[in-house]
Formats: sequence, structure tokens, C-alpha cells
Amino acid sequence: MQSKFRKMFWFRLAFGSIIFVLCLVFFITGLLNFEHRNVVPLVMCAFILVSLSCLSIDIFKIFKITLSENAIIKTTLFTGFEKLIPFSSIQNIELQKVRFKSSRGNISDGHQITIIKFENEKLIISPDSFENYQELINFIKQKSQHLYS
Repeated sequence: MQSKFRKMFWFRLAFGSIIFVLCLVFFITGLLNFEHRNVVPLVMCAFILVSLSCLSIDIFKIFKITLSENAIIKTTLFTGFEKLIPFSSIQNIELQKVRFKSSRGNISDGHQITIIKFENEKLIISPDSFENYQELINFIKQKSQHLYS
């Protein structure tokens, strides 16, 4: 079984990339045509570029999952690096509720994510990223019966 990304996931990734490229072009154009009266837009664009650069580091953490009979194969999307995680190495499967909050309280009821804990790491699987989230979690739970016996 292989994970499937949500369409909205790809849209968010494309939208963020387009905004980053537009800001980069605006910033480089502003540097090439630099005049002291254009400092404010240039500083704002630099701030946006730095912010987006910090956020874009997480792009390299995006992964897809392939489930075999004996293991989870975690493949990093951009590097193609594969990690084989046997079901027997799972120590705990935990559900956690994620809520978005403001100063006045919760913005939404939120959604649940699944945290699969191993010896030295954890794998977070979110329905926000994967279209077949429930199928993945059910399969992993079924293959991890050693946790429930």
C-alpha cells in the first residue's frame, strides 16, 4: 500500500513556491535598480524571502510511505532517500489532536495526527497530507499487533 498526497497539499506547495520565486525576482530586480527611495519595499521583500527560506527547510522533510508486509518504507520526496522501518520496531502508536488557536480560543475543532514512535525517532502521519490516511493507519495498527497483546 502506498500513501497518496491530497490535492490541496500539492496546491499549497506550488503556491508557496510561486510566492517565493516572485519575491526573489522582485528582490533581485530591486537590488539591480536600487535607489534610496525604494528601501521599504526592498526591506519587506527581503523579510518575506528570509521567512519563506526558513519555512522551506521543511520541504526537504516531506515523505511518502509505502507499506509492505513486514515494514514501513519512508521515502523522502526530494532526495529519494529510503528508510526501512520494521513493524516490530514500533514502540507506541499515539493519536494527538491538533487545534489551531487564537488569543480568544480555538479557531477550529482541529484534526488528529498519528505519531508512531520507534527507538530513536518518531514518524508523524497527518490526514492533512495524506488522502488515504485512515487506510494507512489501519494497516499499520494491524501489522503492529505486538503492541496490543
